[in-house]
Amino acid sequence: MAGKTTINDIAQSLGLSRNTISRALNGSEGIAEETRVRILEEAARLNYKMLGARKEMQAENKKKNIMLVTKDVNLMTSRMLNFLMFILQPTVRERNAIMTMQFLSEEEILQCRLPAQIGDADALIVFEILNENCIQHLLDYGKPAVLFDSTVNPGIYTGSFDVVTGNPDQIIACVRELAAKGKKKFGFVGDRSHCFGFQERYNAFRIAVEDYCGTPHEPYDILDTETSQFDFSGLYRKRLAGMELPDVFICANYHLAQKLESAAAELGMKCGDVEIYGFGMGPYSDRWLDENSESYKEMKNLTFAIMMLLMDRLQYPDTRYRVVYTHGCMTRITKE
Repeated sequence: MAGKTTINDIAQSLGLSRNTISRALNGSEGIAEETRVRILEEAARLNYKMLGARKEMQAENKKKNIMLVTKDVNLMTSRMLNFLMFILQPTVRERNAIMTMQFLSEEEILQCRLPAQIGDADALIVFEILNENCIQHLLDYGKPAVLFDSTVNPGIYTGSFDVVTGNPDQIIACVRELAAKGKKKFGFVGDRSHCFGFQERYNAFRIAVEDYCGTPHEPYDILDTETSQFDFSGLYRKRLAGMELPDVFICANYHLAQKLESAAAELGMKCGDVEIYGFGMGPYSDRWLDENSESYKEMKNLTFAIMMLLMDRLQYPDTRYRVVYTHGCMTRITKE
């Protein structure tokens, strides 16, 4: 949606009155819980900036302590974490909150050894921790939490939490557009069991190929299970060297798409041999200060959604868990 989202936009989208939307977003009594949750989800989807900044929250002088819990930098793409922090920090301050960080080693995650400082936080952002037992132990602290992605089935958890991930509809749109141009053979790249977001993207890809191509994708899929020290380039070289190539590879994220393109280049493949697309933010390390770049806009929407849900959950900790999809995009890695 172009421009700033208003209460009228939310009301029009849901077919409800402006007064109902306003009362629900301001925490007024007399609104059915089901209706309030519908309104909240739509407000987050439309990136309504005032969500989570209600009068009672603004009136409090005490700053909320938001703790970002994540795995050690050497276990993730550090530039992605830097980009997230670059945009998340000012978003947290705008909500009269402060943010601290806790890094967990792989051993601490596997053994669910969590630092006592987590108990001092008012709310948690859980980023890139995919171990189910560890996530449940974090939720057992009783702190409202937002999971930036999660294990494949967030419904297994108990506690006060929400899930934020990218909208996989962009994959459907990408396959539809390419199929209309005559592309028939598609393959998916990524571990579909890695996290909730990857599973959603794989399912969207599978449905899109069936709907728009009617051809099998399984011979072209690269679905190997990931590990923290996975050699993606080596794996992709081995897979590409021994397989018939599809017309298009759809990768679960941009990082995997880059690794696949690098492996293809090392094998002497030309850009015309196969098209490679990655889901989500593109080269965030190159243009993260450019507010007009798609990567910046996508990360901004992501951080707003996280804080919207977290501030709302601080007021309504018993709300059933929600999954909010932020805008996703597809980036072509191979050149025209």
